[in-house]
Amino acid sequence: NRAMQPSISTAWIQVSAQGGRAEVCKIVDGMRELLAVMPDADAKLHEAPKAYCAGEYGRTLKALADTTADAPTLLSGHDTGHDTGQDSHAMARVTGGGKTVLVLGAGKVAAPAVEMLSRDPSRRVMVVSGIEGEAAALKKALGRANVDTATFDCAKDVQRLEEAVQSADVTLSLLPATMHAAVAARSIKHSRPLVTASYVSDELRAMASAAAAANTPILGEMGLDPGMDHMSAMRLIDEARAAGGRIVSFRSVCGGLPAPESANNPLRYKFSWSPRGVLSAARNSAKFLEHGELITLDGANLLSHAVPFTGIPTMALESLPNRDATPYQEAYGLAGAHTVYRGTLRYLGTCEKFRALQKLGLLDDATLPLPLPATWAALVPHAQYKAFLQGCTPGEAEAVQWLSQVCGALEEEEGRQHASKLDALAAILERLPAMQYKAGERDMAAMQHQVIVEYDQAAAKKAGLASSGGVIETRTSQLVLYGDSKVGGDSAMAKCVGLTAAAGVELMMGKGRLSGGVHIPTQPEVYNPVLALLEEEGVVFQEEARTAPMPRVLSPIVERVREHGHSHR
Repeated sequence: NRAMQPSISTAWIQVSAQGGRAEVCKIVDGMRELLAVMPDADAKLHEAPKAYCAGEYGRTLKALADTTADAPTLLSGHDTGHDTGQDSHAMARVTGGGKTVLVLGAGKVAAPAVEMLSRDPSRRVMVVSGIEGEAAALKKALGRANVDTATFDCAKDVQRLEEAVQSADVTLSLLPATMHAAVAARSIKHSRPLVTASYVSDELRAMASAAAAANTPILGEMGLDPGMDHMSAMRLIDEARAAGGRIVSFRSVCGGLPAPESANNPLRYKFSWSPRGVLSAARNSAKFLEHGELITLDGANLLSHAVPFTGIPTMALESLPNRDATPYQEAYGLAGAHTVYRGTLRYLGTCEKFRALQKLGLLDDATLPLPLPATWAALVPHAQYKAFLQGCTPGEAEAVQWLSQVCGALEEEEGRQHASKLDALAAILERLPAMQYKAGERDMAAMQHQVIVEYDQAAAKKAGLASSGGVIETRTSQLVLYGDSKVGGDSAMAKCVGLTAAAGVELMMGKGRLSGGVHIPTQPEVYNPVLALLEEEGVVFQEEARTAPMPRVLSPIVERVREHGHSHR
């Protein structure tokens, strides 16, 4: 009987209070208590994502309705019977309600992750930090009653780590990559899913069989790079294949940078994550495939191989190769591609200036006979400084002269000694005001993929690409995201890493939970729902395609690639 079917409706309520977030939480908790005494109503209350009002909390619902034609995104698990225009892969936010999430680490990228994961007040989120007061400060900033905190060193207090993993339904590890294996071992032991934002190490990959036997999914590389790069690239690649195309070239670049107006020091760079991590990455070796030739670069020469990048024409950028790109030929299914390249974006000239640090030996992580204080004078004696200036490039000279001036003015850290020059340099730059974001300054995350696709005449016709012969299509997918300029706002890097990692946790707690094993997010069952959820948060990739007739005469290198797949130099 149609008349007996329950009626379902949705109401959007805007709540504000003079006491800020804490007072709003009290009002919301009262509303939930009201719902609790009316169980027959089967009513649910959910908080809208931050992107709903783009962070402008003063906007009223009426004002929003007057300026947007789309209905607000539904967050409840009910089906209203109306088409909301959502991606069919979008995850309902009610997944994982009433469960406990363990978040290990409370650093720069943790805030957006914890904010997303704690929106459902029936869920408990336990944040663990090894730094006294760090997790408590995060909880205070969020003002969420369902966020709990603990302080202990996960590397040393393994018993507390074991208990924390066992008591949670899923763990998000934002710890340094070297600590993930210890967390994974305990996740497998207690059959608890684990999500990380770091590259999957050989040690973690070796646990795949044990994870599969325990039916424990370990989802790694859920950050910006790696993470969002995999997902957005695979969506682009799979769409091209579905259209009948053959991918012959794949290029992907990504960088965390200051926004143009905030790149106001000679290095054109500021730290949105660990200074030591940034400096260490400048020493990585690299490998990639370029027009059928395998190119290998030693870490000592990496910074000398930056080239101008014109893919974002409004910005003066450069790209340098990022680690070993060749495994992605298999991971992304690009066996027939003659070019597979992954690069890191920097402002034009930045790599030359960081190269000065490498030439001075300051990126050396070897243990010194005697530890060093974190002072420029200890790192670069005056005689070495003067000799270096005699034979360096103008860009290198500018960097060293500026650092000598500003680092020399820093006060020495009392009692702190460092085992390597790299550690001492990282400690200096971490305290250098000019390398940090000031109040009101923004960072930027930029990523672009370019896929070149070939279609023969039949495939081109089927794909709707009008041509009397074959077609070459260039597809691009681009993200440029800026951090918040308001005090206490999230950086672009924190948003990209934290929200992506949190979306992985949402997946693990819902119907999208993966099978046991070690995974990276290259499967549609991961990237479709996660990218849809990120779009709700305002993290959106812009995609475009352009076509040209396929050349009738191919170059010898392309003919060789087509015949043999690839060649090596």
